[in-house]
Order: sequence, then C-alpha cells, then structure tokens
Amino acid sequence: MGEELSSLLCGRISREEKRAFVTAFVFTLLVHLYKFTNTLPNHDGMYNVYTSQNMIGSGRWALKYACGLSSYYDLPWVIGLFCCLYIALTAMIIVRLFRVKNPVVSFLCGGFLASSPATIETIFFEFTADGYFLAMLLAAVAVYLSRVEEKRISRHLLSGACICVSCGIYQAYVSFALILAVCHMIYELLKNQNKPREYFRWVLRQALIFGGSLAAYYGIWQVVMDRVGMEAYSYQGIDQVGTISLDLLRHGWENACWSVQYYLFQMPPRDYGWTLYAMFNVLMLGALALGLILGMVKSRMWKRPWAVVLVVLGLLAVIPFAGMWCFTSYSVYYRPLMLQSLMVLFLFTAVLYQDWTGPLLKNAAALLLSIIVLHNALLANICYFYMNLCYERTYADVVEMVSEIHNVGDDAEYTDMAVLGNRHSETLWGWQDEDGGLGREGRFYLLTSLLEKELLVDEHQVAGFLNWYTGMEIPRADSGRVSELSQDIRVQEMPIWPADGSIDVVDGTLVIKLSELQ
Repeated sequence: MGEELSSLLCGRISREEKRAFVTAFVFTLLVHLYKFTNTLPNHDGMYNVYTSQNMIGSGRWALKYACGLSSYYDLPWVIGLFCCLYIALTAMIIVRLFRVKNPVVSFLCGGFLASSPATIETIFFEFTADGYFLAMLLAAVAVYLSRVEEKRISRHLLSGACICVSCGIYQAYVSFALILAVCHMIYELLKNQNKPREYFRWVLRQALIFGGSLAAYYGIWQVVMDRVGMEAYSYQGIDQVGTISLDLLRHGWENACWSVQYYLFQMPPRDYGWTLYAMFNVLMLGALALGLILGMVKSRMWKRPWAVVLVVLGLLAVIPFAGMWCFTSYSVYYRPLMLQSLMVLFLFTAVLYQDWTGPLLKNAAALLLSIIVLHNALLANICYFYMNLCYERTYADVVEMVSEIHNVGDDAEYTDMAVLGNRHSETLWGWQDEDGGLGREGRFYLLTSLLEKELLVDEHQVAGFLNWYTGMEIPRADSGRVSELSQDIRVQEMPIWPADGSIDVVDGTLVIKLSELQ
C-alpha cells in the first residue's frame, strides 16, 4: 500500500494540478494571514494552548497523531502553514480527479477550499485545524484511489484505510468523501467513457469500501478505549452510536435538512431577510442545476435511463450524506465546520461549466463563483477583526483582575484559587452597536455563535488565561474545596466580578466570584 500511495503522490503532476496547489496555498495564506500571525483564541483556546489532543472518548483516536506533526502547542504560524499545505494538496487531488484543464477552475478549486465558511470556522479552532485538514486531504485521496476506472484491489484497500484514518481524526470528513464520490460519479456518467456495468460495480465497491472502513474505524475505537480504560463521551451523542430506530431516522432527516439549509442560506430569509451570502448561494445552486441539465442534454443522457436514475439518486443522497451523523443520535448538532462536504458542490459547479457550456455561460459562472470566493474571504477577515476585539477586551479585563489579586494578596496569604460561578457568554448576536452592526446586517448569522465578546466566562477559562497569558500559576482548589466555598455565607455575600470585593481570600483560598451561586 505504501508503494501505491507513493505512486499517487510522486506521479507526473500536470500544470493545472500545480496551479491548483499554488493557488490554494497562497490564497489560504492570504485569507487567513491575520489569524496565522496573531494570537486570537476562542473559548476552547484556553484549554488548548498546549494539549495532546487525546480525544479518544469522542471517537477521534487518530487526532493526537495528526496534530502531533505540528507539535501540541497552539502555534498559529506553524499550524497555519500546515493548513495551507493540506488544503493545497486537497485542491491538487480534486483537480486530478476531475481532470481539470481550465486554469480558472483550478483557481476556484483552491479559492473555495481556502475560504469556505467551514474552513473559516475550523481555523477559529486553530490548535486542531491542521489535523482536521489532514482528514479532509485523506478523504479526497480516498475518492481518487477508488474512482470508477480504478480496478486494482490494492488501491481500493488503501482508499478504505484513508477513510478509516480520516474518520479517526474527525468524523465529519467522511461526508466530504461521500459527496466528492457522488460528484465524481455524475461527472463520469456525463463523460460516458465506461460501460454501464462499470458504474454499478463502482457503486457496489463504494458501499463495501465505506462500510468496511467505518466498521474498521468503530472496531479500532472500541479496542483503543478498552486498552486505555476509557468510555465514550456523551458529547454530540457519540456514546449513542449504534442505536437505530424509525423515529431517530425521521429526526435525523429533519436535522440534516435543517443543517444543510442553515449552511447554505443562514437563517430563514422570511424571518431575517436576505443576505448577500444567501443570495449568492441561491445563484450558485441555480448555476449548478443549469450546468447539470446542460451536461445531461449535451451528453445525450436521455438515451441512458439507467444513468439518469444514478444521477437522481446521487443528488438525493447529498443531504443525508452531508448530515450522515444526524442519523446516529438525537444529540448531534452540526456546526459549519462539520459541513465542508457542501463546498464540493461549489467546486463541481465550476467543473460542469468547464466541459458543458459555451464561453458566455462559462465566463458568467466563473464571475459568480469568483465573487463568492472573495465574499467569503472578506467574511473571514471581519470575523478575525471581532476575534481580535474579543482578545483585547479579555486581556484588559484580566489585567484588572490581576491587579485586584495583587491587592488582596498583600493583606492575606493564599495557597490555591477557586473561581466560582459562570458568566453569560455573549456572542455577536447581542454584541451590536446602535446602528445595527455588521451582525444584524446579516453577514454573520452562520458564524456568530463563536464570535464572543470576552473569554473570562468560567473557571477553566479564567484559570487558563491567568496561567498562560499572565504567568500567575496559582494552583486550583479541588472540587471538594470549591463545593465547600460555594456554601460559605461569606462567599455568597460577595459581589460579582468586576465589582469591588468580588475577589477575596477566604480561609487561605483566593476566591473569584463570577456570578450568583445556586
């Protein structure tokens, strides 16, 4: 299998593949340069300044090794370069898969992968972004290794191994492979260069490859958990995988439909109005439909009813494939970063107009898709602007907190620290100016829940910020001591931060009170 992968990566690289690689690398670097060259943590960043990413309980048994390539520190520039590399390699593989000959399509492939909302939100969590993009690369490689014309068993086995490892890094990228495979099948049906039985054999092979790789993923996960003595987490319902019912299937379908709608159109236009993002995506879907219809007409697909059936089935599978994990648990909630698979539809639109339309439509589609790429790039940098405001406000808040800690420390000694209560985590939904702000204008509906006003929300974040960003390495009180302090009448009568007296020393413990205690 190593020789097969070496042959794939070291084979002759076409001009368009090189163009796609360079475009994706440079565009990813430019779009996210501010994030890659600044410290802009989000709420999870406090826990991940240094961490081994040991997420076995969440089913991500390979994430530790994927992120370990760039070290276990949250190093924005280093991780950023790894992200650029993986995204660029993914673009190159996709260009090879669809045999792209048009430089504009190569540019758009790199542009969409670099600027999609899924990519933007993934880079919010930069400490693990390089691992996730490696999973995306493996998903793309898996589809290329098992394409319609590929007959070698060794390539099919390697394809399954790539899907298994990709799922072990982050499960959402299985959907990326599934939808990329659907678009590949439709593309090959339009080209009509294989016998009918080859396509049905390919569908069967895909069922075996994906089914076998997911079974292997689940088996490895169970073995690893057993060896380390760990149980599955309840997060996103991962501990409920394997339980199936008709009601769950119904709920899963509704959840998947809502997740896809939210990613493409943000909030319902009838309630929140139309945004540029939603309008651009409506135009893109219209262009996709038109390009597909023209391709089917020009390839005379009506003479091959079986091919029409496969195309229709493939299109119907997009929603359940994109939200496939919705069918495993009632608790699954899809975030934009889990829906990178939908960006394949944008790439496929560009591919369709490369081969099946005239110059006028080709140029119009290229213009529309280019505008979408630039609009996404603009949204990314506006998001980073708000993340910078969040960091600056948090730092100013923590400097005031440190000053107060020093003041109370001059009067009484303490050996540990207890942060009690939880503050409301205000996001961009409620963080707007009197004129409406960019949030209410509608640009951010898709990403607002992760654009926070400040990060000092709970015990872990306060302790993490004090530890990593101010150097105050104060030991944290154990759970028993925290519970005892919560019941202490002196603590209950303390005001809430940032009021005077919200930080005090109680029986040798530094107490920071963030909210009223229950």
